[in-house]
Formats: sequence, C-alpha cells, structure tokens
Amino acid sequence: MVQLSLSSELKGSDAFGGSLNHGKRKTSRPLNSKKAVHIVFRAPAAKGNLSLLQKQNAIFIRTLLQKLSKKYFITVYEFANSGNHLHLLVRFNNRALLQHFLRTYPALIARFVTGARKGKPFGQRFWEKLVWTRIVAFGRAFRMVLQYVVSNRVRIAAAPAYALRPP
Repeated sequence: MVQLSLSSELKGSDAFGGSLNHGKRKTSRPLNSKKAVHIVFRAPAAKGNLSLLQKQNAIFIRTLLQKLSKKYFITVYEFANSGNHLHLLVRFNNRALLQHFLRTYPALIARFVTGARKGKPFGQRFWEKLVWTRIVAFGRAFRMVLQYVVSNRVRIAAAPAYALRPP
C-alpha cells in the first residue's frame, strides 16, 4: 500500500519518529496533552498473510485498540488500518500512559500477526524505525488530519477485493 502524503503546511517541528530522527541524537518525543496527536505505525513486512488487513489481524487490531485506549485513558478520534501502516488520531491525559501505549500496542500487534513467541522469534524487524507522532492543534489542522486519516480508510475500503489477497 502507498501512504498518502500529508499537507506540507502541517509538517513541522512538532513531529517525531519514523525517518525524521534516523541517525540523530536522541531527544524526548514532543507531546502535549492539551492537543491531539497523529500517530503512524509503519510495517513494511506486513504483506500477504502478514497484512494488517487480513480479517483475523484487522479484528485483533481494532479490539486491542479499544481495550488499550480504555486502559491507558486515551481518546481515539479516528483510526485507519491501511494494510501496512496504521493511523491514529488521539488525545491523552498522561504522557507516561501514552508512552506505555506506544510501546505496548505495536508489540502486541507484531506478536499476534507474526506468531512470534518467546523462543520462536519472527526473524526480521516487523515495524519500521520509530513510531511517527505529530502534535495537532484543534481547529483547521485537526480537521485536515482527521480528513487525511479518514481518506486512508476510505481508500482501502474502496480497493478491489483482489488487492487484499496475498500475492
């Protein structure tokens, strides 16, 4: 799946992760509990039977999101599963709880999708680099990111059924 491009006026210094920080000094992730956060988890290995859109995987991902968002007190405004990446638009109350969520959610998904267990590793990296996050102010920027996440979900839903089958 190809990831859509986010408007250039929404890209800024309040983004963190992905390829932005590759090879740079470690810094703390910029977060603000009074604003929304756009989160993207990318999984280049999610193809064929490992696709996040496989029925059992998609169901697990959605139910896990509901369970963990309650556990970590995270409000999920929008969610899109694009097969090889996930988009979330969320708001949180506590930085530590969001960091626990950002660690736990992708780890449980990777274990479920790949079947990896203790003593039986997957053998390669499932997620690409760090999770990408960006602070989104409420108002125009929030509406644009919301529309972007929804368009990712709609684009996948409109894809022909044969595109979802393993090659």
